[in-house]
Amino acid sequence: MIAVFAELGGSKILGKARELADQTGQRVIAFCSKAKRDTALKLIALGADRVVICDANSTREWAFFLASQVEAENEESSRLILLPSSDFGNVILGRLSTVEGLDFILEGADFFDIGSACKSLLQGSVNLCSKTKGGNLSVLSVRVDKIPEAFEDSTKSGKVEEKSVGGATGVPPSPLHEENPIADLQLSQMTQEFTDPRTVLNILVGRKYFEEGQREATRERLLKTLARRYEADLKVEEGRLESIYGPCLALEVKSRLSDLPDFEGELIAINTSRRDPIQRIATTKIVTYDIDSLVSSLLSLEEKEEEDSHE
Repeated sequence: MIAVFAELGGSKILGKARELADQTGQRVIAFCSKAKRDTALKLIALGADRVVICDANSTREWAFFLASQVEAENEESSRLILLPSSDFGNVILGRLSTVEGLDFILEGADFFDIGSACKSLLQGSVNLCSKTKGGNLSVLSVRVDKIPEAFEDSTKSGKVEEKSVGGATGVPPSPLHEENPIADLQLSQMTQEFTDPRTVLNILVGRKYFEEGQREATRERLLKTLARRYEADLKVEEGRLESIYGPCLALEVKSRLSDLPDFEGELIAINTSRRDPIQRIATTKIVTYDIDSLVSSLLSLEEKEEEDSHE
């Protein structure tokens, strides 16, 4: 069985899922929310044999529901859960990481096929590939921008049913419990169809630099304006961040190398000292005694580009 979470761009995965199902004789089941009831027929046209409409909303509820539905299928053939590689999909993937019988799990796959999946790292210079042993459960989040548009065939037929997350049986594995520290996102709050974390600019601000900015209202406004202007995700240096996937602009980050996140995109480090550890791993290194002026120049550059585009 191949299960596809068809929200937040996940419907695009159905074409590839259908192709694999035809090769292996498996079925494709698409899962969507009640808010998308009208899309059930479209999901069938895109390749689903069956569409399950569920009232689940949070990542915790969806993870529990998907795990219980896949377990209920009780098939001897390999089982595969496919999610879009969005913030929401990747949190579900993390919550499914200790499901019993899990064969392999991969976040942000660029390619997947029968029994294997790959993702590129370091701007494509390194490929990470995983292979399944077969017969067990595999979970992938997939970059939907890497998948060709699915062919829509309105002549296809399939089954549509509604289920409640409250009716799911079994005991959720440990990552699905309420006390689990993984963030619990709400599907109803997701406004974008799909956000690939590797396409979003990150602005990582040093803790001391940010705290000084809170005392100096001008600097804080400057940072927030910069993030808003470039549609960037503003992060503050605080403990150990696990990974930063997209390009990153780091401002006066002072952490030791062991405390820095894994940067999987281009890293531009701007510091007042060339001896700061982040300067050793940055793609581009900038040293300046006036970071505020440099940030202001980035805003001015964006404004100039907007003016030029209107001429």
